[in-house]
Amino acid sequence: MPQVDVLPLIERIGVPTMYLNGNRDFMASPEQLEPLTKNPLARVVTVNGPGYDIGYARPDACLVQVRHFLTEVGVLR
Repeated sequence: MPQVDVLPLIERIGVPTMYLNGNRDFMASPEQLEPLTKNPLARVVTVNGPGYDIGYARPDACLVQVRHFLTEVGVLR
């Protein structure tokens, strides 16, 4: 299967998007996150914890961020 670079497409995502990242051993480099910072519908959120399996390692902190994001985009009130 050929390699496909989707990073240039990320800044054109047309729906609210949140990328949740841990502040230790980042899963995505700053270069990989840059296209998300150019998309007004996207948010990069960093939580204290490991980059890999942050949802498992810090579920309460992740839930707070997800609820905040969903409220921000109008899904929750």
